[in-house]
Amino acid sequence: MKFKFTLALIFTLLLFSCDNAVYKEFYNFPDIQWDQSVTPAFDINIKETGQYDVVFTMRYIEGFQYKNMIGSILLSDLKNAPIVKKFNFTVIDDNKEYIGDVAGNMWDIEYTLFADTTLEAGKYTIQAEQLVHEKTLPFVSDIGIRIVPLEKK
Repeated sequence: MKFKFTLALIFTLLLFSCDNAVYKEFYNFPDIQWDQSVTPAFDINIKETGQYDVVFTMRYIEGFQYKNMIGSILLSDLKNAPIVKKFNFTVIDDNKEYIGDVAGNMWDIEYTLFADTTLEAGKYTIQAEQLVHEKTLPFVSDIGIRIVPLEKK
């Protein structure tokens, strides 16, 4: 078990070490389950107005039972009305195979919430909630948000 954890940690570090994200944070679920009452918030400071991809990341382990991950995020800043965005992405394909980058028994999957969107310099908060029909979603170890700048044309 210790070897699998070490392998997963090394894989994750390698996966994200080449990342050009201006923001990348994860929220860890210590019991490896995401209860609907837990709505992690990510406080983001964008230093430069520009075009960005806003990406939701979920780390899950073998045993995750749902074909799709359903949830929503609330994106808010100090100037504009909050934006609620629901998401629904495939986690298990039609062949009953997990989707994502795997290390040991752990998978990382990403879903772009907002592609090529303008973010003005300033402070933002993203709050996430899971909306799967079960109150507690087992086998989820972490969720995260990445803000990736797009290359200027």
